Amino acid sequence: MHPVILILLAAVVIAAVLGLASMARGPAGEPDEARMRRLLVTGLAILLAINVAMAGFGWFTVVNSDEADDAGYIANQEDVLDRLAVLELRLQALESTVSSGDSAPAQGDRIVDALDSVIVRRSPGGEVLARLSGGTGIDVSYCMSRREAGQYWCEIRTPEGETGWVPRTLIEPPPALSGARGG
Repeated sequence: MHPVILILLAAVVIAAVLGLASMARGPAGEPDEARMRRLLVTGLAILLAINVAMAGFGWFTVVNSDEADDAGYIANQEDVLDRLAVLELRLQALESTVSSGDSAPAQGDRIVDALDSVIVRRSPGGEVLARLSGGTGIDVSYCMSRREAGQYWCEIRTPEGETGWVPRTLIEPPPALSGARGG
C-alpha cells in the first residue's frame, strides 16, 4: 500500500474515533434521543469518509497495475510469436525437403561428433532423461535466448521421440537463438 494512502487512512480513523468520543459526551442537558441521533449521523459520515478513502486507494492500485501487466503480456506474446516463427521456418524447410523427393538423407542437427555422450534433461539444468552418443541426429525445436543454469538451452527431440533439453554448445551446427530477450 502506498505510504500516503496509509497516512490518510490512519488520519481518517483517528478523526473518527475522536469525533465519536466527543459526540458521545455532548452538552450536559441534552436528551438521550438527540445525542444518539447526532452520534448516528456522525458515524455514518465517518464511514462514508473511510469508504471514499478506500475507493481512492483501489483506483490508485488499478491504474498503476495495468502498466506492469501489459508489459509482461507483451513480452510473453513476443516470445510466443518468436517461437512460432522458428517453428514455421522449420516446417517450411521440411516441406521443401519432402516435396523435392530427394532420397539423400537430410543434413540436420546432430550432437557434436567429438563427444562420447550427452545428457538430455527434462528441463534446462533439470533431471536426466536420456543419454545420446556423439553424432546422433536430433530435431531442434527451440533454443532459449536467455541463459539458465549458466548456458543457453535447446529443446530437442531424440530419434526415439523423447523431448528434452541440451546445452546449445553441444549441437552442430549451432542453432539460432529464439526470442526477443537476450541472456
